[in-house]
Amino acid sequence: MVCPFAYLASRRIEALAQRVGATVDWRPVLLGGVYRAVGQADYPSAVGPPEKLRMNALDLHRWAALDGAPLRVPVGHPRRSVEAMRLLLSRSGEARRALSHALYQAYWVDGVDVANPAVLAEVAWQKVGLPARETLAVLADAGVKAALHEATAEAVARGVFGVPTFVVEETGQLVWGQDRMGVLEGILERASTSTSTSTSTSTSTSTSTSTSTSRSTSTSTSTSTSTSTSETRQLDFWFDPSSPYAFLAATQLGALEERTGVTARWRPLFLGARFKQLGYPADPLQRYPAVKSQYLKGDFARAARHLGIDLVVPRTFPQSSLQALRMLVAAEARGGQADLVRLALAIYAAYWTGGDLDLSDLAALARVADAAGLPGAALAEKAQTPAVKQALVALTEEAAAAEIFGAPFFRVSHPDGATDWFWGHDRLPLVERALAGWRPDLAGVDLSRGL
Repeated sequence: MVCPFAYLASRRIEALAQRVGATVDWRPVLLGGVYRAVGQADYPSAVGPPEKLRMNALDLHRWAALDGAPLRVPVGHPRRSVEAMRLLLSRSGEARRALSHALYQAYWVDGVDVANPAVLAEVAWQKVGLPARETLAVLADAGVKAALHEATAEAVARGVFGVPTFVVEETGQLVWGQDRMGVLEGILERASTSTSTSTSTSTSTSTSTSTSTSRSTSTSTSTSTSTSTSETRQLDFWFDPSSPYAFLAATQLGALEERTGVTARWRPLFLGARFKQLGYPADPLQRYPAVKSQYLKGDFARAARHLGIDLVVPRTFPQSSLQALRMLVAAEARGGQADLVRLALAIYAAYWTGGDLDLSDLAALARVADAAGLPGAALAEKAQTPAVKQALVALTEEAAAAEIFGAPFFRVSHPDGATDWFWGHDRLPLVERALAGWRPDLAGVDLSRGL
């Protein structure tokens, strides 16, 4: 219940299931218990560099605005929700579903204390007709307490490390995150047969929002739109060849440019240097518990499959992209954005689609450039000049000043001088809306403390 992204997912999962002929089995778990079992901080959304925490909070409110979901982060968040989860586990079927929505509403919209037995008794009576004395008995029932711990342990055993997590029962495939629900839908569509496909949804809370659970197809009423894009808005794409998600974003930019009339400006940055500034290990996946790190490695391929892209994780991953980046800077110095983009796409293809390119090998990079119709040897020589090296340093410093902490990053510049920043290839739908003038009204939203 304390995960706001699980709240947003709860509003959409039933409509998704209906589209693909699936059923949803709501599975309450103790999120704190999951975190402790996998060796993660009690509330990982509050851990990390400040710039990332602010972006996570900004993303939350953007997704809520897009969905038309009312959202007020309650005072004292994250609050205790153990009693609410016990109540949910004690119900089944439609009663659990209805209580889930009601309790999400109570926590994320009404801001009431769901650890208060009186509050839970009132919600249970209003939504499922459960008398107060029965609710109070459930909350104190040792059997219910034990069952909730068992349900949490089962979720961990199946690979759950956070919420919302979706498990396709027939295949055992696991999808984590409300921003991966498109991937989930694709998996279910491929797995669908003449019989109904069942989906387990592991959440740490119940779902409480309005009575509508389908995702809105329009932006919230607090957004503005503009019919002009190419003449009034600009798009910057910050990338590093070593990032699989930046690779996926790069494969989608051409289509986005055609739809919006906006040509992206490609901005290389040395992600390894930026990670060092942030205190990250050379392999950023090492920051996470083993089960989450392993899941994220598989997420590259799942995300690529969803986009229809053939992605092959290189045998050496991650690796330093410094020489590749210098080649890209040299290409831009020679022939502007056209040469930079041509070489970047060639390097991405050679590294991420089975070529197993060594990003630190200048001779190999020169051959990639030659194959792309660029003078590889000349670019390799230019890449070693002080001017090119300093230009890459300046780009990376510019990224740091802009609080970029990963790749891909996108900056949408508006006619009034305002800018919107987006992180991740899966934020491209939001980028496209921003290029059309979508700007959620986030007045009064405090992003300083993250989630």
